[in-house]
Amino acid sequence: MKEVSAALVSAVEAAVAPWVEAAVVRFTGVLDERARHVAAVATREVTEELRDLLSLDIEAQRTTPLAVLRAAARYPTEVLAAAGVPPVQRDAFDQQANPDDLYGVAAATWADFGEEVGAAGIAWGAAKAHLHLRRHR
Repeated sequence: MKEVSAALVSAVEAAVAPWVEAAVVRFTGVLDERARHVAAVATREVTEELRDLLSLDIEAQRTTPLAVLRAAARYPTEVLAAAGVPPVQRDAFDQQANPDDLYGVAAATWADFGEEVGAAGIAWGAAKAHLHLRRHR
């Protein structure tokens, strides 16, 4: 678990800033200093939160790494709202599931953060499932 967790943290750390920046550029067409700063903050905070979560035994984890990544939508949302970008129309399910994701940028899957995060997330999930099954047979 330690090895796959470390690989996931490493992949996420490399992917967060580009993901935040891409979300901002998708809506504004520009990447300004504020967006770069928020992307750097996001990298630090998301990586720390993920590292803290994955340092816990799997039985003590009360959320998932993918939930941590989904919550990262707050970073591009902050930049977009400050830039005066109007929120997008979202369906009722998305509004209920992600009420603070005003721009529909929250990750649906690991791969939304890139291929490396996708592969690392799947490997982590498989390792966790394997460990859980070994413990509870």
